[in-house]
Amino acid sequence: MQEAQGAANSDDEYSAAVRCGSCNRQVAEPKAWLHSPLEQRQPCPSCGAQDAWIAEIGVTDTAQVREFIGLKGKAPGRKKPVFELQTGDQLEHSTGRWMQKRRLIDRDRDVYEEIVVDAETGEERHVCREPLSQHWGHGSAK
Repeated sequence: MQEAQGAANSDDEYSAAVRCGSCNRQVAEPKAWLHSPLEQRQPCPSCGAQDAWIAEIGVTDTAQVREFIGLKGKAPGRKKPVFELQTGDQLEHSTGRWMQKRRLIDRDRDVYEEIVVDAETGEERHVCREPLSQHWGHGSAK
């Protein structure tokens, strides 16, 4: 998924708390303490413990779910579907942008309709409404 971005790798992407495991005293600057080498870490100023530290790290991230659904309606004795519907989010590879796409093919009513809208801006990028019998020379209909 393109929207999911990396692990927590900078100071701004996580929260931290460090406390002594013996007396429960909090470290004043937990992120600096976590990034310091082990041999440079000082004993607890309250109780003198050297190796009983507890670090609590919180990481948050977001994920976005996208979907694209295709439906086909078939009729007995007919080779091709009576109708086809495709709708949902689709990545436009040339721009790397997400588009909302809806395509309807209705063979009984002689309808072809395709609408592509930029998901971020709402701009219509492509609109095609025409009789299916007139829609040729596109994609696999070439």
